[in-house]
Amino acid sequence: MLVLCLALQTSFDYFAPWEQALYQFATTFMAQPATMLEPVWHHGLVFAATALTALYIAGAVPRLSTRFSRAISLGLVAGMLALEFWTLITLNLWLKLVFPASLLGLSFVAQGLHRRLLTPLQPAQQKLPTEHADRMMGLALQGQGQLDMAFERFQRAPMSATLLDDLYWLAMDYERQHRLEKARTVYAYISTFDTHYKDVPERLSMTTTTPLKMPLTDTQRVSSAVQALGRYKIESKLGKGAMGMVFLAKDPKIGRHVALKTMALSQAFDGLELLDARERFFREAKAAGCLQHPAIVTIFDVGEEQELAYIAMEYVPGQNLLPHSKPGQLMPVPRVVSIVIRVAQALTYAHQKKVIHRDIKPANVMYDLVTDCVKVTDFGIARITDGNKTKTGVVLGTPNYMSPEQLIGRTMDGRSDLYALGTMLFQLLTGALPFKASNLAELMSKIATEPAPDVRQLRPEIPEDLARIVARLLEKLPEKRYQDGDKLASDLTLFAGRVQSRVAPVGQNPQAQGVHRTATPIDLEL
Repeated sequence: MLVLCLALQTSFDYFAPWEQALYQFATTFMAQPATMLEPVWHHGLVFAATALTALYIAGAVPRLSTRFSRAISLGLVAGMLALEFWTLITLNLWLKLVFPASLLGLSFVAQGLHRRLLTPLQPAQQKLPTEHADRMMGLALQGQGQLDMAFERFQRAPMSATLLDDLYWLAMDYERQHRLEKARTVYAYISTFDTHYKDVPERLSMTTTTPLKMPLTDTQRVSSAVQALGRYKIESKLGKGAMGMVFLAKDPKIGRHVALKTMALSQAFDGLELLDARERFFREAKAAGCLQHPAIVTIFDVGEEQELAYIAMEYVPGQNLLPHSKPGQLMPVPRVVSIVIRVAQALTYAHQKKVIHRDIKPANVMYDLVTDCVKVTDFGIARITDGNKTKTGVVLGTPNYMSPEQLIGRTMDGRSDLYALGTMLFQLLTGALPFKASNLAELMSKIATEPAPDVRQLRPEIPEDLARIVARLLEKLPEKRYQDGDKLASDLTLFAGRVQSRVAPVGQNPQAQGVHRTATPIDLEL
């Protein structure tokens, strides 16, 4: 800094016009302007002032607070200009201090620019994830049924059109639980930002007077009506799926059993929202129906009856992989690898059709031990990747298996499914999830920020090549993961071909099982 200032001092001509301006200004205060003297020592004085100014800027300013350093800088600038002005009008001496004063002024301007242009960007970058995290946490809590905590989180987030929609669906959830006082509170909160948002004024009035009539659930509707939907005769309840209840039904025309997934759209939507939901339901069913792959459950039919939308799909015998993701019930490693290869191939096919599953997990992969048949199910919550708006207030996916970009609300593609598949593979190999937490907020933070543990920390006998495949699947950045399921399936197939014997089950001595690691590493580079 000192060398720079001295170099600038040698080209002092740039500041000569400013010196002349100060000189002319001083002469206006003199009754009889006199000839100004430039003492021989004034060059040394200016040099010393310049050097001290440079030392102050380089050494003192970075160590002082912004407010304090700015005050000192302004005081020094004013002091040097006042000294030059005073010596002109009282002593007829011209001490040219504009240059060092200008240096201080430039440092003051630089500080201001830094504060206004650079410093605000850092809080914004830190604040935005927090603001988004509040909304995502609210959605997650709402999806778990913790509506009061969800409302508290939504109130922390900055208001936006998207958040208004979230709040609206939260109020609807309160209504469905007959908690009208809470629903009215949420509607009133919405009204403070937009008094005419959707049908909020009408709903605010209705919740203040009489309870709203709520439609029956899909289970009540089926049990109270004839045991049929469309041409399908319902025989029993299979369970609850991602979109609603699932029933075992029979198609009497061809005598085929189907799994019948239902959703009471009128229970979740009304008015124009109901029309949009119905259109979206059939569009998504059509998208899933276009998937014809041996490892994907086939969609046969879709329809709506008795205010219940339904999807008739292939009934798959066997069970899902959830029991085999627990310690003591793990499958042999070659079988796990074989299953994941087929799931990866199924996802590749779906992604090529522009369909993302969004909820890959052991519970959504069916496996028949007798026939060795693998079927990916529950594409019902998949969305076509065309940017269409979907109902907010529902968190798609299971938090443990969600990718970092999915948790923070960034644009998703097929690589998010591959991250979830990596989590599933980790769990099938070890009986544990990569990340554990005592609450949802901690879990989301770990998934988004912490590196996944090496699978061999939980099961040391896992071959290195397989551990590297799992690690690549669980990369935080999508660009560092497998870019498609075909490459993953290829690496897993190569690994399976090189492994000569099964890996020992958890708790057994791997040496007794004759585990063979690969002699040549698999190419895992992007």
